[in-house]
Amino acid sequence: FEMRADRLALEPLLADAPITSWQLNYDEQTVTNHHGEVIFSVPAEINERVLGATAPPVQTSRFALLSSAYAAEGLSHFIRRFNYVNNVVGSVTLTNAAVNSGVKGIVFTSSIAVYGSRPSLPLTESATPQPEDPYGIAKFAVEQDLRAGREMFGLDYMVFRPHNVYGPRQNVADPYRNVICIFMNQILHGRPMTVFGDGRQTRAFTCVDDVAPLMAAAIEVEAAWNQTFNIGSDQPYSLN
Repeated sequence: FEMRADRLALEPLLADAPITSWQLNYDEQTVTNHHGEVIFSVPAEINERVLGATAPPVQTSRFALLSSAYAAEGLSHFIRRFNYVNNVVGSVTLTNAAVNSGVKGIVFTSSIAVYGSRPSLPLTESATPQPEDPYGIAKFAVEQDLRAGREMFGLDYMVFRPHNVYGPRQNVADPYRNVICIFMNQILHGRPMTVFGDGRQTRAFTCVDDVAPLMAAAIEVEAAWNQTFNIGSDQPYSLN
């Protein structure tokens, strides 16, 4: 059972959250408040060695934040088994551990990919998910599993569906994820930016500093539990 704290996802959680004093422990993958209470336990990578194994307890956390996945959406067609093991099996392993450890709820970072490539705009949470690739299918499967866990075990959940998130410490070298990082890598190496079609397509890009604090603050809002939220910028930009 391997875990790695995701600094990109975690550090902004400390900035504007309603609890005044936070401590981030990268070795134990936890965030504690000023009372020393573990607020978040953050397993970011759970590899396939968990198959057939019992997940360890999620310490004594009030909440578990499941924020990381292998988010190569287009590549997921060609790495189907890796995609489902990493994104589905890893997630439900955390859910099992949360149920067995008495965790109050799971905050799950899903993806706008659950809606497919041609959703009607403006896109609202009432839109019917129609994922078109294994990555979106995996994210939606975990959402459904969390709903089933709520019905069976009373485990609360909160689902956020962000889109095109960028920010410090992203992997600029990854050629399959995040168009901003792909463009940065190409510019740094003096290569032309890859633009498909005529470049007039638009995208809204979201800074991690704008979404992570909202996710952190939401855990203190009782009405937000067992709900799903689209989260991110609504300002479109042409790739040209």
